[in-house]
Amino acid sequence: MQKVSEILDSVDLLCIWMGSDWVSSYYDSYGIVNGGSGLLTKDGIRKPAFYAMQFLNQLGDELVAAGEHYIVTKSRFGSYRILCFYCQWYHIRYFLKAENAIQPHELDRIFPENEPLSVNMILNHMQDEETYIIKKKSVSGKDGSILDEWEKFQFETHLERADVKYLQEICIPQLGMEKRERKGQAAPSYPNGKT
Repeated sequence: MQKVSEILDSVDLLCIWMGSDWVSSYYDSYGIVNGGSGLLTKDGIRKPAFYAMQFLNQLGDELVAAGEHYIVTKSRFGSYRILCFYCQWYHIRYFLKAENAIQPHELDRIFPENEPLSVNMILNHMQDEETYIIKKKSVSGKDGSILDEWEKFQFETHLERADVKYLQEICIPQLGMEKRERKGQAAPSYPNGKT
């Protein structure tokens, strides 16, 4: 998502390298996740990258704004689509070990500490005294991440078919919805004009 936000105004079409990890699975590949570059695991479990592509595909037709952690679009029907993401680069520990030698239980050590990130936005031209529906889809370490769900199985490589089926069904975005009413009031001001 970070790369897409950087090149969004420069390309007309994006594609993905591989759809499934089956392409990179060999006789000695084991485990639920084998480090392949597909959007789906060899068992058909959707990875967070799958949902990243799905979320990008659900953006509106008109680009409103794009930044380091967000893309805002508007659909032809007037609804806004706001895509937020938080890209973190690897910790130095990642480069001290061969990539194929990193074990799943070590993954939390290859990224820096997760610092909270807030993105504040003001949507202009919204109607006063109007009720708006806000729908949210989220994938994170708590919601829908295959590695975090697999960890609950202690990264066991030999799971029963029912366990794999459970992982297929649980590795989905968290959904939520709320209604908010916009009352006629002045927009808040932020230091240095940031919104």
